[in-house]
Amino acid sequence: MIGKRLAHYDILDLLGKGGMGEVYRALDTKLGREVAVKSLPPEWAQDPERLARFRREAQMLASVNHPNIAGIYGFEQSDGHNFLVMELVEGEELSSLISRGPLPVDEALRIAAQIAEGLEEAHEKNIVHRDLKPANVMVNAEGKIKILDFGLARAFVGDTAVEGDPALSPTVTSAMTQTGVILGSAAYMSPEQAKGRMVDRRADIWAFGVILFEMITGRTLFSGETISETMASVLKDPVDYQRLPSGLPAGVRDLLERCLERDPKLRLRDIGEARIHLQAPSGSAILRATAAKPDIASPTEGSRWNRLAWALFVVAALAAVGFAINGRHSGTGPLEVFQVSIESPGNSGFHLAGANPAPAVLSPDGQRIVFGARAENSGYSLWVRHLSNAEPHPLPGTDRAQYPFWSPDSRSIGYFANGGLRVVELDGRMNRELTRCEDMKGAAWLEDGTILFSPSPSSGISRVSNQGGEATVVTALGDVPNSNSLRLPSPLPVDDHFLFAARIADAGNRQPVAVMLGSLRGEPPRLLVEADGQAAFANGHILFVSQGKLLARPFDLDRLAFSGPAKIINEDAGLIPGAALALFSVSENGRILYHPGHDQTMSGRLAWFGMDGERQGFLGESAGIGEFSVSPDGKRVALITYDNRNGMGDIYLDDVETGVRSRLTFSGEDEGSPIWSADSRSLYYLRGSPPTSSIMRMRPDSPDAPERVRTPRGAFQLLSVSPDDHWMTLTVMDSTTNELGFALLNLQSPEDFVALDDDIGTPSVAHFSPDGRWILYNAKVESDLRLYLKTFPLSARKWEVVSSGAFTIAWDPSGQRAYFQGLDDRLFVVDLDLHGTTPRFGESREVFAGLPVPLSSLHTFAVDADGSRILIPESNGSSDARPARLVLNWPALLGDAR
Repeated sequence: MIGKRLAHYDILDLLGKGGMGEVYRALDTKLGREVAVKSLPPEWAQDPERLARFRREAQMLASVNHPNIAGIYGFEQSDGHNFLVMELVEGEELSSLISRGPLPVDEALRIAAQIAEGLEEAHEKNIVHRDLKPANVMVNAEGKIKILDFGLARAFVGDTAVEGDPALSPTVTSAMTQTGVILGSAAYMSPEQAKGRMVDRRADIWAFGVILFEMITGRTLFSGETISETMASVLKDPVDYQRLPSGLPAGVRDLLERCLERDPKLRLRDIGEARIHLQAPSGSAILRATAAKPDIASPTEGSRWNRLAWALFVVAALAAVGFAINGRHSGTGPLEVFQVSIESPGNSGFHLAGANPAPAVLSPDGQRIVFGARAENSGYSLWVRHLSNAEPHPLPGTDRAQYPFWSPDSRSIGYFANGGLRVVELDGRMNRELTRCEDMKGAAWLEDGTILFSPSPSSGISRVSNQGGEATVVTALGDVPNSNSLRLPSPLPVDDHFLFAARIADAGNRQPVAVMLGSLRGEPPRLLVEADGQAAFANGHILFVSQGKLLARPFDLDRLAFSGPAKIINEDAGLIPGAALALFSVSENGRILYHPGHDQTMSGRLAWFGMDGERQGFLGESAGIGEFSVSPDGKRVALITYDNRNGMGDIYLDDVETGVRSRLTFSGEDEGSPIWSADSRSLYYLRGSPPTSSIMRMRPDSPDAPERVRTPRGAFQLLSVSPDDHWMTLTVMDSTTNELGFALLNLQSPEDFVALDDDIGTPSVAHFSPDGRWILYNAKVESDLRLYLKTFPLSARKWEVVSSGAFTIAWDPSGQRAYFQGLDDRLFVVDLDLHGTTPRFGESREVFAGLPVPLSSLHTFAVDADGSRILIPESNGSSDARPARLVLNWPALLGDAR
């Protein structure tokens, strides 16, 4: 091959050979750069299926671009040769470095951190290496590393295993996708690989642990005279941690133990967790202390956190509770109950708005809290505070987050923001969306990686993997009679069962929430207790709030039933009634964190703003305001206000001239989505709960009763009605996938929904133009909120008006302009010329800044009839400056000290 030209690559030198083929240094004559060319076995040309498979894999791998991964430039064929063109990596194989003896710990950790960072990037793209070993890691003179052959093991199929040097064993023995197939070099195979089972990213985490162990010790971890003996060693031989140097920081051993768990369910869940520790400043997360005994850092001199309450906490906690921070007790007597205050950053307060709360939540290990708070001169986001350190820090990229929850290992945080269920690591470096949902109302992360969540205020409970993917319904809303919302799931330490809250539509003399026992096996949910909010399990008890009291009631996990009466923990537990959210959380080590006595409603006022950005005044009184709609004649505003006890909505009318508010509906059912007809004489709205909500029509000035127009099945939101009252635009939620989609509904026929646009991402709003000839709508495409136009009746053609920043939208009544607001405080406008069949539009321009940031697509804005001002809801009382309270060793209150 040397001296030969393949396509436009001149082969210069042989770099090496192995089970995946021969690798050559080559010159790319077109670009004038040196590359690596991997020539694939000649028998591949005789196997079109395998060749096609390899091409697909190579194309996917070419999408990975990271400084610690050797890139793939292309897959070529020339003169009967099939070959990969890859980045040429100079340096020395990590296997050669290890062969000379142990690496210094600092150097080993630096290399391991880079390996973890490269793995994390590929894992985020659902690419697993499957053949990670020191021979596939190159280290250059500056100590920078590149991972080679990333993901190629999946593409190589059909090779036969041979006996020989286990570290150089063939990469593949048969097709990877079949059960019973062994894939990966024997000395670095995970146990599940050695057993021929299906593998995922946890196989890479095992190999990473083996490599780190070998870098530190300079010796092979698993070995044997043959490949079979080596695999037997992987499956059976205990890891000899005594071989680790005596001065090795305990945190490094802890990381190794988590990576080298033979049961993948107990192994480190994400390589990003290893990267967090290894990339901490000066290696502090690993080099200073063990995870079980963190340092107790006191506030710095002059810090705003240097307050007497914190000083008393540190001194008294150590004196009265022993190692209170890490939950251990070295004495022989019982621990005393201890309570301390936890304050929010500065004077911002905790974000406890009724519509989108982010209360303080304690991590399962009891070491940290996460909460929503506002930074100085900016919007609110999530903050994290380690309880051994007085200074919290914000999590980047978590703006407008609500309902935060922890992973079981206390290393990641889930939350809802901007139409998606998301997960972020503690250092904020990895933040990914798992699935789309309308407006999540609580979630729980189970030990097996399942995340249970409530995708909307009027939905059931769904599940999705913590790696993302398609969400499926676990418990439907109709499974709990007389409920209008299933929300706030909570884990139980038993297989396939969980707790959740069912908000009762018409509680009467009952309490407004039913705490239910749910099942992942399809069993019907079962009522456990009525309460004011959701429940949680800890220390053999189910905790819940009733009549303002936080109670703990013993619960038998074998029988899944209560085993004794409830006892009072405190009488000052906080609650957001309309959200059915009790403001407390518990950890595994006898701690409770709660907000005291908060009784927050979804409270706000409608505010008029002139086009100069100045507030001109308010319309009506403060209330729990939801959706609203200005009549086309500009005389009245129809709005939803919510009952603080059960979250149900009723329709009210505000007279624009007098400001008088009057109630319009008295059905006793939940009502929402009011929209006016073009002549301002009729009002359409929803009545009832999904999946059997009805579209109603009433004439506010007529004595006639409202009429039922249609009762389509599903969860949907009314957006606008055509001028002839024949068609509606709606957003519709798929009850199986929780995906939102646009639809049109013909009010004059029994036809089902008609899709508005199948080629776009998740929508927020869609509105008919005042003349009914156009539909203006938005959608999230990739990371942009784009604005589109379509003709009506519908055609296949659409026009992109704005490429980003269109979260909430509204027509100017003239039909000559469109207004939109993004996820910030700025209002924009774009001029439209719609006289012909092809629209023309100009560049968007900013009208003014300083608007309230929209909480969700339901909190939109409306333009007045003369186009001179806009109406926007402003939220009241979104934060609580009172400290949260942390209770240590609460079981002692029940005579059950830890």
